[in-house]
Amino acid sequence: MTEIVRIEVAESRRGLRSRGSDNRLGVVDLVRRLDLLLLVSVLASVGYGLVVIGGITKLSPGGSAAPRQAIYAVVGIVVMCVAIFVDPSIYRRFAGVLYSGLLAVMLLVLATGAVTRGSKRWITVGGFTFQPSEFGKVVLALFLAAFVADRVKRVNDLSLALRA
Repeated sequence: MTEIVRIEVAESRRGLRSRGSDNRLGVVDLVRRLDLLLLVSVLASVGYGLVVIGGITKLSPGGSAAPRQAIYAVVGIVVMCVAIFVDPSIYRRFAGVLYSGLLAVMLLVLATGAVTRGSKRWITVGGFTFQPSEFGKVVLALFLAAFVADRVKRVNDLSLALRA
């Protein structure tokens, strides 16, 4: 026998959860809603990566790269903590702006990026060198999530998937 599964979608203009004055979530409630398995997995992966980088680079002439990578990891964890507590409707509202900014930065890389090993991937801003494509992965995921969330009633429509 085949069973039909019905998924009902509750419409909300503000994203995944309502943020009215009567049902605001406190920090404790937000912490309870975290996916602890995912959080522990990410932290374990970061820790393992730091151990591996330390082992690989401990005999390098410039010294171990682990302390520098640990600083980057701490900054990343702080940014992750801030991002967790931002209301999803804010990401949804600014998805188009973020995506347009991403495209502009990618074009900037093509125009002014430094050539490394035969390709332009890096940009230098104020002494800090980075690859915009790394930020682009996150921005693209946010943009596509907002795109599909805005069209949730037509999620089974093939043309929606092709436009995404």
